[in-house]
Amino acid sequence: MLLKDIVSVGEDVSYRDVLSDDFFSNYPYTRDNGEFLSSLKKYHKIDKLDASSLFERIVALSEMRKTLLCDDLYSKNIALNIDRKLNQLKFLKKMFDEGVLRDKKELYNPEIEALFKSKDMLDLKNDLIFDFGNNVLLGKYVLEAIDPAHRFTTVRYIEPWQNQSQKVPFFLYLEEHCKYDLIPQIEYFSDEKLAESKITIKNGKLYTANGELLTTDDREFLFVLGKDNNFYGCYSQKGVKHTSLSLGDSIKCGGAITAKEGEITSINLDSGHYFPSLVHLNKFVYYLKQANVNLPDETPVNYHENYVRKCITLKKGLER
Repeated sequence: MLLKDIVSVGEDVSYRDVLSDDFFSNYPYTRDNGEFLSSLKKYHKIDKLDASSLFERIVALSEMRKTLLCDDLYSKNIALNIDRKLNQLKFLKKMFDEGVLRDKKELYNPEIEALFKSKDMLDLKNDLIFDFGNNVLLGKYVLEAIDPAHRFTTVRYIEPWQNQSQKVPFFLYLEEHCKYDLIPQIEYFSDEKLAESKITIKNGKLYTANGELLTTDDREFLFVLGKDNNFYGCYSQKGVKHTSLSLGDSIKCGGAITAKEGEITSINLDSGHYFPSLVHLNKFVYYLKQANVNLPDETPVNYHENYVRKCITLKKGLER
């Protein structure tokens, strides 16, 4: 099994379920659609905490989807919600079928973690760490990566899930207990979006995919250097993290840079998913210097040591 067979990439996925038949029975645009309401009622009667019912749910949602003519904006939005939920359920079923997830009280098949690791590379962090600065529990990112919806910080649900008496697989437990308004999703870039994020180096300068010299205007510009030496970067924004660029795979280095006219002006080794160190700075700098990128000794480098943020010059950082 390959990592790309496990991670859901580029799919329009939602873990939000279809609203109840009580809601749609009173909704002006669906209350007269008897076929839709009948399919909806049938869907909500299925046991959603049983992994063996995933196929039944997929069939019911598909039938429900066919009852919507989608000739108005409201029906189109309902259909879009159904399609996104279908994507999630199909992917979950695939993972149960292939043994990535198991129908017992286990987060996921522990052997799967090996696919997210590579020798001498930065791997997804899978230790629980409390970030006091942001007041959030971090870690278990393999769990996030195999979630089709890539929900961030679902780790907070692990303990209450372990304490519940009913034998329910973790991802199905989330269906009933996940606080939708509190859990952001992370976008894992499609091949097309990755191509738009690729950074190339010509004559020692950094260029964006559209051929322009990279200038970040002091905005946070995330980067990852993959184990295959592919160099990707994008501006930090809601739902976009380093895993958006790496797809959860191992990397040589990750963080953020500022640049002006294709020249790097600062390097920030900051990633909650990977926790890079000065060791990984060496790998990044080696890659850049092989491509004849000019990096002054005084280039500022921000990094973390024992979870304390520090600043150093590039020259001193490489000497450590």
